[in-house]
Amino acid sequence: MNQPYNIPIAHQHLIEAAIRAANLGDVWTVKAGLGGGLSTSVLYPLVVEGRHYVARITDPDDPHNNLAHEYAVMHAVNQLGIAPHLYYADASAGIAISDFVAGQPLFPWQEDRPPLPHLLADAVRTLHDSPALPKSHSIFEKAQTIFGWLPEPFRQQSLVAEAGTRMNEFATLIHDPAYLRPGHGDLNPGNLLFDGARLWLIDWAAAGQENYYFDLACCTNFFFHASAAAEMAFLQRYFTRRPTAEEMAIYHRMRIFCAIYYGLMFLYMSSATGTPLLPATEIDQLPTHAAFMQLVGRGQVRLDQPQEQQRLGFIYLQQIAGMATVQ
Repeated sequence: MNQPYNIPIAHQHLIEAAIRAANLGDVWTVKAGLGGGLSTSVLYPLVVEGRHYVARITDPDDPHNNLAHEYAVMHAVNQLGIAPHLYYADASAGIAISDFVAGQPLFPWQEDRPPLPHLLADAVRTLHDSPALPKSHSIFEKAQTIFGWLPEPFRQQSLVAEAGTRMNEFATLIHDPAYLRPGHGDLNPGNLLFDGARLWLIDWAAAGQENYYFDLACCTNFFFHASAAAEMAFLQRYFTRRPTAEEMAIYHRMRIFCAIYYGLMFLYMSSATGTPLLPATEIDQLPTHAAFMQLVGRGQVRLDQPQEQQRLGFIYLQQIAGMATVQ
């Protein structure tokens, strides 16, 4: 090994053993850690015998991780052409090695690229049309769990308490067998790579058999929330036609649940660091979702900061506070 980058010795041993087990070669280099976005994983770009890979190392003992499920999903989607090819995964050791994708910035989306609504819709439809994935806890069960993880002062806050009540309206819809398909479960900008020609989906920790409308709602929530035209272009490309009134009604219901889900998720991420609850006056004066995301896009707000995570969590919950009850 030629090792110009100083990585922890334990990680070095994991990578070396994985490369050997996958028969990728003998001479390898890792240049720098990429970080894992908002996840707890560490990513290392590798060059093995002249080929580029990425090693993803995750703590297998972290109770928030279910690597056996995640890696089973990664194996299942490996031949779909929507995820970087997986060469090796060991849940007990917490390491996976896949192709390295040199991602370009997603935003602002350049005009000389294929339309993002089309690329994303095609990738999501390919996933939804694939064979069933291993089952895990549903997004409804995950939302319940996240709500329970919140500190008591957070759960007593009026927006959070309302979200905890309102999410129960969605249990029947989310678990309806008619809508269960292979789903990613966390389609956000941190889990997409664009290589200049195509999109790749990464980070399959939340994937499983889910109500497929949740993936559609996630896409609009993170990518098309600022443009009704882009949102409809995405939906029409996904359905290969204009969605029916019934499909749009289900989709709009799932948009509400998506806001609840990510509202609770971002609040939990913030609270887990010990960040105190924002004052009520500050919560009342938060910007709109569109305005906040513009700040994120301009680099004026960083979502790896716990206080900004909490602000976004409350912004999501403010979105759903006045929405009609699901029938």
